This record gives sequence, C-alpha cells and structure tokens, in this order.
Amino acid sequence: MPATLLHGPVRHSFPGDVGARIREARRRRGLQQRELASRANLDQPTLSKYESGVHPPPIRRLWGIARALGLPVDCLMAPLVLTSQEDRELYTFFRDIWFAPLSVRSAAALALRGLLDLNGGTDAPGR
Repeated sequence: MPATLLHGPVRHSFPGDVGARIREARRRRGLQQRELASRANLDQPTLSKYESGVHPPPIRRLWGIARALGLPVDCLMAPLVLTSQEDRELYTFFRDIWFAPLSVRSAAALALRGLLDLNGGTDAPGR
C-alpha cells in the first residue's frame, strides 16, 4: 500500500484526514478494525466513525490509537510543512521508518547512532 496519505498533501477536513491516516496505519500494521479498537480501548463502531471521517477523535483517543499502533501520534496528524527540500525529505524518511518492520527500525537506529558518533556525538535526550 502506498504511503502517500501519511506524507501527502493535507486533505480538506481534519476528520477525513486523520481518519484516512488511522485507516492506512492500521492496514499497514496488518490489523482489522476490531483488533485496533480493542487495543485502543474503543468499540469498533467508534473506530469506524473516526476512520470514515464522520467524527474526529479527541486528542486523548488519537493518542491511544497511536499507542495501540505502536506509532508516535505525529504519524496520524498532518505532516509539518517545511520550506527546505532536504528537511522535507528527511522528515518524510523518518515518518516512513515507523512503518518498517521492527528489525528495519532497529537497524536504522543503530546506523543513525553510528553516524552521530562519527560526527562527534549529540546532545539529544536519551544519549
């Protein structure tokens, strides 16, 4: 499934945009609606309304859905609009990594840590 919804242009409505992102993320994780609803402590009809754009999820629910999908909530929101082409490419790359299998995410993290260490380290939190 193409990732265009996750980093494509913003749709015309917040509920429809977020709903499409939830649906795509759920499908990319290989989950049925009832599975995700259960993991996010929702009922399936409520999740269906969110995915179809009938109702926008409150931020607390959106956070719970993202957590149930194993994603940062940022991946379910419209992407940042960045002016630099390099920044846009990097931002898209990092958003896409979240949908890769765990082994790929782990390898990417290891490679990035190595690059940062070669560059003299980082002051990033958690390091």
